[in-house]
Amino acid sequence: MIDEDRYCIDVLQQISAVKAAIDKVAWACSTTTSATGMSTAATDQQRRDDMTTELTAAISRLVRS
Repeated sequence: MIDEDRYCIDVLQQISAVKAAIDKVAWACSTTTSATGMSTAATDQQRRDDMTTELTAAISRLVRS
């Protein structure tokens, strides 16, 4: 769109749409990870704690960006 010298507002709307789509994929990934990963780690408390810490850090990075 930039190469085609499209209207700036149109470019910004496309960027917003792409960001929203990426956020939805990230959210789906994080909820799937938490649901499946935590259930398989349920018998190992240390592993569950490690996974929780790792997932929390990843979501924190996602929210800050």
